Amino acid sequence: MLTFLHTATGQEVSDMVIAFGKHLFGQLADSHKAIFADQNRVLDFLEGIERHIHAEVRKLYPDAELPKFDTERVSDGHLVMIYESARPFADLAYGMIEGASAHFDTGLQITRKDEVSATGKSTRFDVVLL
Repeated sequence: MLTFLHTATGQEVSDMVIAFGKHLFGQLADSHKAIFADQNRVLDFLEGIERHIHAEVRKLYPDAELPKFDTERVSDGHLVMIYESARPFADLAYGMIEGASAHFDTGLQITRKDEVSATGKSTRFDVVLL
């Protein structure tokens, strides 16, 4: 489908996936307001995805193959996120980080570096508050 859309619109596939990720985050935030009720800082939210969000998804869908996020808080305003997945959806993750930025109305500088890991491909996101 993305190849068809690329041909029809001329937009790059990665740009479309990033835009979808941003949109998807907004939809999830609107649909699951309780998850966001006690969240007020974007980096705290992003840092807790694996512990809170993915843990809840795994309770509902034990066989779900979710991406894994390892995080390191470099400073109060700098978070490193390492994304690993059997599926190559780092563009979607990037868009969802942008969606979190919009949801929390907080400017972020997101730097991305694709890497090779022991399990295949991974992506490092440096997320810095502006």
